[in-house]
Amino acid sequence: MSSNDKSSEKSSELDDLIDNLISDEDLERYFAEQKDGLTHEEREKIKRENRVNAINQWCAENPNRDPTRAKDKTIKQLALDEEAVVRLEEFRKITQRKWQKSKGEAKTKVNTVIIEQHIKRNCLEIICIKTVMKRD
Repeated sequence: MSSNDKSSEKSSELDDLIDNLISDEDLERYFAEQKDGLTHEEREKIKRENRVNAINQWCAENPNRDPTRAKDKTIKQLALDEEAVVRLEEFRKITQRKWQKSKGEAKTKVNTVIIEQHIKRNCLEIICIKTVMKRD
């Protein structure tokens, strides 16, 4: 086995490792960020704005028609994608509200327990002070 065979074998192993560690989507995202300087979130925001603009333009050209039932597959897919994004945002808002509500309830429970403990301690202190004063 020559040194070239060993180096090519090592490089192929390294390539396999890299392929397993980094997904193609992550690589595409990295190179896209390097190319245009936009983060993934910014790029997604631009895509959504473009999608909404295309749907609005189609709706202006086709009044009283649902874009999710359009014959044009592109518009139909854009409308379905937008509906999915809207549903996901609503789901996140609802779950965040539920989480905050449950967190708030947990805080009030903890606060009431702490207050009750303070009251018990204060009552004990008052009782102790009264007994000491009676002795004197």
